Amino acid sequence: MITKQKTDPFEPPCVLYDLPFADYLALPAASSHALKTLLEKSPLHAKTATNKTSEAKSLGTLTHAMLLTPDAWRDEVLIKPQVNRTTNAGKAELVEWMLGILGGPGHDAVEQFLVAKMTGKHYDSMIQALEPMLAETGKDAVTANKVPIAERMVESVLSKDIGRVIFASGKPETTMIAHEPQSGALCKIRPDWLPDGHEVIVDLKTAASASFEDFSRAAARYGYAIQAALYREIYRLVMGQKRPPFLHVVVENEPPYDCAVYELDQEALESGERKVRRALNIWAQCEEGGYWPGIGYDYTEREYRIESLSLPKWAL
Repeated sequence: MITKQKTDPFEPPCVLYDLPFADYLALPAASSHALKTLLEKSPLHAKTATNKTSEAKSLGTLTHAMLLTPDAWRDEVLIKPQVNRTTNAGKAELVEWMLGILGGPGHDAVEQFLVAKMTGKHYDSMIQALEPMLAETGKDAVTANKVPIAERMVESVLSKDIGRVIFASGKPETTMIAHEPQSGALCKIRPDWLPDGHEVIVDLKTAASASFEDFSRAAARYGYAIQAALYREIYRLVMGQKRPPFLHVVVENEPPYDCAVYELDQEALESGERKVRRALNIWAQCEEGGYWPGIGYDYTEREYRIESLSLPKWAL
């Protein structure tokens, strides 16, 4: 059973339901993505990373919304028209849609663009100026032609018995916050899905291929072992229970839109735990000292150094 929600989101350990994703990103705590970035690049990159959007990512967001919150997915994403942006007619239709999302007349910034639109000029500059305003809504925008693709992906997941069991009922995108005891670092996780009646964490992934070999490579490249290790530990701290299994439900975003379910083996989990431990120790040092160094910093000498650079083997 999930613990009672606290009124103060910064009072760990705690569980937060229905926390908007933008608010989750703003929480001053270490996430699995930040820890992966810290190890691959530097604490500076981890601290200053921003949430970038793309068509593939927006399709993933749409698929998540359709599967995890089927009754409210239209409130979580923006469906933009599919237009030809090389023509003034296409640009005009896109601007019209953007202004409609932003509320049309009454907003000072919108008013000035309405005037420009009436003259039929400056569509490119209008779109460029309106896009940041759309981003402030906190919703990803995906073109209308992606909707049937996302629907097919959801159907694929639910067409298999294991998919129907996992997503029969549960809680989507629950935020959990806790101090990791050894480092003292404040950490946050946001499991995609916590099935009712099962002590398991479910992570929904979209990919070009759900095959064993392809997803194994993706798991290594994108640090999924780090994610699994941190999620299992913070879940344990918040729930007061043992570390639960961590499942990846992988659905393809290209035909035939097949899906598969994976659980990292013990060796992979132990690797993730070692990396999380190292990253959290560095994170805690940075927080304590108020200094987030960039690439090339020597944590032993506490100064930057010149590193010997090798070429990749293929280049030799």
